[in-house]
Amino acid sequence: MTTGYGAIDGYQANDSDHLATSRIKDSHPSSGLSSIKELFARPWVRGAISVSLILILVVSGHNAASSKSGNGVATNVDVEDFHDENQELFYDDQLVNHFDDNKSTWSNRYYKSTNYFEGPGHPIFLVVGGEGALDHGMLYPFVTQHLAPRFGASVIQIEHRFYGPYQPIMGREATVAELVELLTPQQAMADMIQLTKHFKEELNCSHYDRSSPNYCPVITVGG
Repeated sequence: MTTGYGAIDGYQANDSDHLATSRIKDSHPSSGLSSIKELFARPWVRGAISVSLILILVVSGHNAASSKSGNGVATNVDVEDFHDENQELFYDDQLVNHFDDNKSTWSNRYYKSTNYFEGPGHPIFLVVGGEGALDHGMLYPFVTQHLAPRFGASVIQIEHRFYGPYQPIMGREATVAELVELLTPQQAMADMIQLTKHFKEELNCSHYDRSSPNYCPVITVGG
């Protein structure tokens, strides 16, 4: 038998069934809508929504500011002061022999980072190159990316004499006598002092007066 629902199920729908079904269908949308209205009418719900919107705006503003300032890079340094820490530089006034009257010079390779330097009065980390060429920039990212921003410091890294392609004796191999005289810890330390003095002048730091507000203490790393 065909019912009022148009299906062959052996049941004949009556008018009361149609009326009940109609009421059930009509009651669902209005019931859900009224529940939502009642939910939004509660003060604590409106307060939670307001707070959520404020948090979204704050986080969005912070992310926008971070992206403009270089994703967390110190913003108190001018953009012009930023320097590629893996770009090789040369100190052309390095003395071949620091302990005689001959003032011959050579080009000592080094690297520097002033990206986080907060000005005179802040420290300098001196990274000491070891027994090998420094062909790939800074050795210790922990120094340049963690210690430098933590202390507002600059970083300089010197290549050890005779351990890279740029040496005090160029164009030929040094003799044993020259190596005995020039390849010593004292000569290497004098190289560091000379380069550090040059770097301090570049940063406008005072050299020796520790009471000066522009004094930049030097902290050595590596070796």
